Amino acid sequence: MDRRDVEHLSKMLSLMLRHRPEEFGVEVDRHGYADLNDVLAALQERTPSVTMEDIDHLVYEAEKQRFEIANGRIRARYGHSIPIEIDRAPAEPPEFLYQEVSAGDLEFVKREGLVPQDRQYVHLSFDPHREGRQGRRRGPQVVVRVRAREAHAAGVAFYDCGPTMLTARVPVDFLDIPEAPPPVQAQSFRAFEAPSGPAPGTPPDAPKPPITYGRVRKTIPRR
Repeated sequence: MDRRDVEHLSKMLSLMLRHRPEEFGVEVDRHGYADLNDVLAALQERTPSVTMEDIDHLVYEAEKQRFEIANGRIRARYGHSIPIEIDRAPAEPPEFLYQEVSAGDLEFVKREGLVPQDRQYVHLSFDPHREGRQGRRRGPQVVVRVRAREAHAAGVAFYDCGPTMLTARVPVDFLDIPEAPPPVQAQSFRAFEAPSGPAPGTPPDAPKPPITYGRVRKTIPRR
């Protein structure tokens, strides 16, 4: 599979197993698992070329490890908007975890802490630099640091899901919240306006040059 095929398959599986299994006619149990053969059949209805080997490649060789297979069943490891129950024991987190937050949501986070938005759980990253790279693609974001080990000691449960850790909520007492970045100043249109008067030293009766708005006009002789 090339990169484009892998991305397409990952998006379809994410939609099926995280958000809208009913659209594919697939039944997901309370822990997020669906029958692997049913999933393959549903995928092939939309993309007939998909094979079981393609699914195996995505599950076992993809960098982000979004899915897992057990006993002939497959599920998404994280990212659900449908209700599921986490069937793994809480894990001790590292000292710090991280989450990107929209600059416009910072005031809410300062009041309420980190809470699930369009997902069932709060998703936290191990790597602040990874969060920062994602933010550059989505507009103004800031990276909030979670004092995870301190929160864990106070009773906040964390669940290890491979490339991310999940939790139900992080109270604001355990967050290091940076200041919001300054708003981007829109560049004034005046910067592109032509000068309103003649250049210094120009005779009063000299013809006015054409307005080019920064473009250099080239005269091409007719043949």
